[in-house]
Amino acid sequence: MAMVVAGIVLVVVLIAGLVRLRQQQAVPVQSRTRAGMPSLPEEQEQAQALAQQLGQSDEALLWSALDSAGQPLPLAVVDGPAVAQARARLQAGALSGQALPRRPQLLPQLMVALNDPGSTASKLAGIIGQDPVLAATLMRIANSAAHRRRLQPLESLERVVVKVGQEGLERLLSSALVQPVLALEERELRGFASTLWRHGRLASAAAADHARIVERIDPLPLQLGSLLPALSCLLVLRALPALADQPLTAAERLQLLMTSQYAVAAEISHRWELPDNLAQALEGTPGQMHACLHFGRRMAWAWMQVEDGLIDAEQARQALAAHASAHAVDWVWQRLSVIQENS
Repeated sequence: MAMVVAGIVLVVVLIAGLVRLRQQQAVPVQSRTRAGMPSLPEEQEQAQALAQQLGQSDEALLWSALDSAGQPLPLAVVDGPAVAQARARLQAGALSGQALPRRPQLLPQLMVALNDPGSTASKLAGIIGQDPVLAATLMRIANSAAHRRRLQPLESLERVVVKVGQEGLERLLSSALVQPVLALEERELRGFASTLWRHGRLASAAAADHARIVERIDPLPLQLGSLLPALSCLLVLRALPALADQPLTAAERLQLLMTSQYAVAAEISHRWELPDNLAQALEGTPGQMHACLHFGRRMAWAWMQVEDGLIDAEQARQALAAHASAHAVDWVWQRLSVIQENS
């Protein structure tokens, strides 16, 4: 009987100890909540909100580029007569034909050479050297502060090809082929172009890596294709006086760009005779190319948010993982980190 009583007492003591331990463990969580730090459900809500924002990264990017002066992104824009008029004129071909930039002359030859494992630095430099403007642009970009890693400048095209390697050359050439078209005389559009060019370069690198590592497809079309939405938006804004009879508000310009940027980019892709599946991806056709394109654009916007101190890297990667596999996000994020450090 005494042993039974002793056993009961022991059980009661153990239960009391467990209750006390649980109470002690609960204190940090309560104090954390009282201190204003998010509890686990709140952290999950924040991650879900960031993931949702990445799904609207195109709107957020364009609103930021339009110099919205910190105004909140409009929840909805009424498709008024001015926007409808501009869109109708675009659909009627206001930006087709000669209004679109011509294909860079050496683009087909360069794409073949870059995809040829037997291409040498001398051969690639020889092709690039056939176009003095392209060669000069490539040399300028390679020796700019944003890309040069050495004190001594690179003095020849062949030296550039050797030093930057295949992937680096693809990135530089994509910039050299598109950047001259983005050169602006209009002062009021320079900030807009700068924001979209920053995003486009990041998207280009991320989409190409996703193509190379995840989808196992040719990354070169995506190097160029990821820059085309920026180019198309700029062309639309430049053409606004001919597209609309009255000035558009910032919200109306956002609405017009959102509904036209990919269609115009697809037209440029066709005009430049880039692969058909790239134009289809730009038009919204699902597939590997489309997945790479939009992965790159979301990755670029998340990266910009981290660089601007609006979110931290871990938050960005968690939000991106809602749109792609966590493995792909981590891999491409690390690759982009290396590219940015070496540029």
